[in-house]
Amino acid sequence: QYGALTALIQASAIKLFGERLIVIRFLTALFYGLISVLLWLIYSRFLPKWLNTLSCLIWLFLGYFFINLPAMFILPWATVLAVFAILLSLYFLILFLEKQNYFFLFIIGMSSSLALWLKINYGVISFLSMFLLLISLNIYNKKNIPNILLTFLSGYFFINAIFLLWLAVNGAIADLISQSLK
Repeated sequence: QYGALTALIQASAIKLFGERLIVIRFLTALFYGLISVLLWLIYSRFLPKWLNTLSCLIWLFLGYFFINLPAMFILPWATVLAVFAILLSLYFLILFLEKQNYFFLFIIGMSSSLALWLKINYGVISFLSMFLLLISLNIYNKKNIPNILLTFLSGYFFINAIFLLWLAVNGAIADLISQSLK
């Protein structure tokens, strides 16, 4: 369930800030904050400012780090990092729809791929939903579907190629298949 990128991000935080479990919890809290920024950017296009602010504050206060619960409830879920990547895809989808700039499609593909490497099941859902959404939007708008999908897939496979190359160099492809598919 955990993708390789989750482990790399958590390991990097531990190397940078010290070998303590609190570091991973702070990292998770940081991603809660980053998610609230993305939610603000997304909601600001649809909601009044007061409701946008309230929604983002509610999101932040839903974080477990404000409650003093037993340690078993304070877990650094990979879900938080994956949700960040999915919301990043959604934000860039909105930018693409607003500006019709194909660069945003490439970023959407990259973000969907990052979601895969953060939490595999979320990544599969992110990819399929963005892929089908782009097809639907462009059939409806009678746009150039092959170019749109090619740009999206280029970003997606660019990130996947980097991770697969890294895994191949380290002899870990079989481990990935064993952990993720078996």
